[in-house]
Amino acid sequence: IGFLIGGGKNEQGLALQLLVDGKVVRSATGNNDRPGGSEELQQESWDVSDLSGKKAVLKIIDDAKGGWGHLTVDHVVQTDARPKGVVSGVERSFAATTRYLNIPIKNGAPKRVVTLLVDGKVIVRNDMELADGPPDWWAPMDVSAWKGKKLTLRVDKLHEDSKALAAIDPSNEIKNADNLYEESLRGQFHFSPMRGWNNDPNGMVFYNGEYHLFFQHNPYGWGWGNMTWGHAVSKDLVHWEELRSALLPDDMGPMFSGGAVVDWKNTSGFGKDGKPPMVLFYTAAGNPTVQGMAYSTDGRSFTKYEGNPILKQITSGNRDPKVVWHEPTKQWVMVLWVEVEKANTMQFFTSSNLKEWTFASRTDGFFECPEFFEAPVGGDESNKKWVLIGASSEYKIGSFDGKTFTPETPMLPGHRGKDFYA
Repeated sequence: IGFLIGGGKNEQGLALQLLVDGKVVRSATGNNDRPGGSEELQQESWDVSDLSGKKAVLKIIDDAKGGWGHLTVDHVVQTDARPKGVVSGVERSFAATTRYLNIPIKNGAPKRVVTLLVDGKVIVRNDMELADGPPDWWAPMDVSAWKGKKLTLRVDKLHEDSKALAAIDPSNEIKNADNLYEESLRGQFHFSPMRGWNNDPNGMVFYNGEYHLFFQHNPYGWGWGNMTWGHAVSKDLVHWEELRSALLPDDMGPMFSGGAVVDWKNTSGFGKDGKPPMVLFYTAAGNPTVQGMAYSTDGRSFTKYEGNPILKQITSGNRDPKVVWHEPTKQWVMVLWVEVEKANTMQFFTSSNLKEWTFASRTDGFFECPEFFEAPVGGDESNKKWVLIGASSEYKIGSFDGKTFTPETPMLPGHRGKDFYA
């Protein structure tokens, strides 16, 4: 029995069922269980040869509500030739002998869950609009960190006629990159990644003789998604070299915004051989949404702290950790946006070692992506004030004693208009 099916994914509340003698012997549901997705119907089928001669009933269950709370079914046929459709768990393996796997992308194609395994261990999952035929562009997956190992790309669902896996091109070069950074519509002054979507800048620090820029990045799509920390370095803040991604999505969730510090005193213990660590702080936006950290002593490879999360979920709206060192009290301070009963708050936490954090205070009225720093008034180093900024660039000036920020001004505009955010 062949059929087209789409809509929400919910085996209990949304299903096309085949019943024999009142019992469910086959069942299928839609493809979508998260915001976004596609209404495109997928060809599926059941082999019912073992039920030959029996009387059967088709039943549609449509009991779900909310987002993707519907099921769509069409073109139900009986046939002796199995309709070509979507197959599950399709794989292709590679020996990691090149820097990149160039992956074909078709904008607007159904999103597939693509899992990278290294020597059989799951490393990362990403949603990709794989091109079944000719691609719109090629997304380079940097696999240089696993040189000499066995790589496997596993796709959750793929049409039997798809050429996507076969088209993946292992190479030391990015495919179709002859005019990279010379495209007619590419801005030349501000940094932009080689391919894919980018938004919030994260964790900008000077370390090992380089300026480091991290940023929210979707390496495999033109739209938001697969939140990864992209990474670029510069000697002069004008000319940038993009490196491989610093933080990949994991079982705790996609890697949302945060900040970075250089732990000069090695309070965390992550430094070694006299080298202070660079430490990244990020929001793992899964369920629950928590705060984590990762560290590096070479500015290239990053290790996520085995004790993550460093802060458990406070409310479902808590993200964007900004960490600074407060010299007078010899401690670290984290500022975190937390939504409390529909109120936007910035909450302050303190730590001596970046691993254990204690709540200190709360300031209301700021939304997302805090920035917090001390600056001299009119250049007078003997008269400094603290500045707290939200994602909109609005800010307040005040004093800070290591625990509590006391505003001394009303909310001030950081710019006119809506051109800058986060």
